[in-house]
Amino acid sequence: MEGRQMSSFYSSNLRILVAKKETTNGTAIAFADSDFDVRIIDPVVTPIIEADDEASKYATGDHGEDASIMGAQSATIEFSVKMSSSAGSSLSKPSWWKFAEACGCYIKEYGIGNSIKGHALQPKKSQDISTMTIRVYDFPRGSTTPVARYTFTGCMGNMTIGAEGVGKPWVANFSFTGKLVDIAEPTANEIVPKLSIDDTAVAEKMLNYELFFREKNNTNPSANPSQKISSFQLDVGNEISPLIDQADPTGYAYYAITKRSPRFSCDPLMNSGFKDIYNDWKNETTFPVTLCPASNSSAGFTLYLPKAQQLTAGIVSREGLVNWELNLKALRSSDGNLAGDAEVTWELLIGARS
Repeated sequence: MEGRQMSSFYSSNLRILVAKKETTNGTAIAFADSDFDVRIIDPVVTPIIEADDEASKYATGDHGEDASIMGAQSATIEFSVKMSSSAGSSLSKPSWWKFAEACGCYIKEYGIGNSIKGHALQPKKSQDISTMTIRVYDFPRGSTTPVARYTFTGCMGNMTIGAEGVGKPWVANFSFTGKLVDIAEPTANEIVPKLSIDDTAVAEKMLNYELFFREKNNTNPSANPSQKISSFQLDVGNEISPLIDQADPTGYAYYAITKRSPRFSCDPLMNSGFKDIYNDWKNETTFPVTLCPASNSSAGFTLYLPKAQQLTAGIVSREGLVNWELNLKALRSSDGNLAGDAEVTWELLIGARS
């Protein structure tokens, strides 16, 4: 009986992505099984090798083109994560937050020592250079070897967080840019990480959440009622740029954040307070935005923009009702809830501040 023939073609369904914060920016770091700890959805890699002149042609007296010169090597790596939280007695930080750190987020702890009340992601300039090594592995059908390995170093990215519908999960979408180091098989002594999922909490879903423009008024809820939305998104708005290094084989040292332009969008139904939204828009009025669990619960996420300005307000419809399509700019603010830290234009909180 002949032996079973193994496939040499790689299955997209078997792809894995592993990442780790770098010790030296732009230098690959070794992986362990414990680094394969986030449930990644649909990782897509796009290698980029810049061509000097795609339509390269010498004066040969005919129309034949000539070879182009290949130069600097980079790549984009895109994927999604369903956003689990760890609110409760343990208040442990979710494993997927390591990707948020590589998108320029600082992890703020509220409380001291054994009395930690909450953790939060905040945009901070101190995190503008927070690179990670990302490796993507492809496996052939019916076999564990050979493995195709894509290595990217000096990676930093942009992040959007949101939910696409009522009852849908909170999802973080990541788009990283980094150096394309190589596309090769692992070396003989290299360990391909095995699944070590610590991020086992079920993802948050957009149910039992309230959205407020201006501060929530617990004593008089009618003064600032919760908006009725079916979706929302925060784009942290990172501009990612390379540090060019002609001495590096890829042409780059690493990537970093050079600009931040956070934007929040949502689709509240229009009601009798529609004039407030119109007046805020034309009068450059600013206000805080809070998306938080209902009933003052500390479970789940609280997304807070201390000072937002409305940029656009489309008038459309959903479920047979008229609604706004709002796009808000997150501004710097000396907000007391955030200890007057003006550069924190938004915060994603698990637990409580006090």
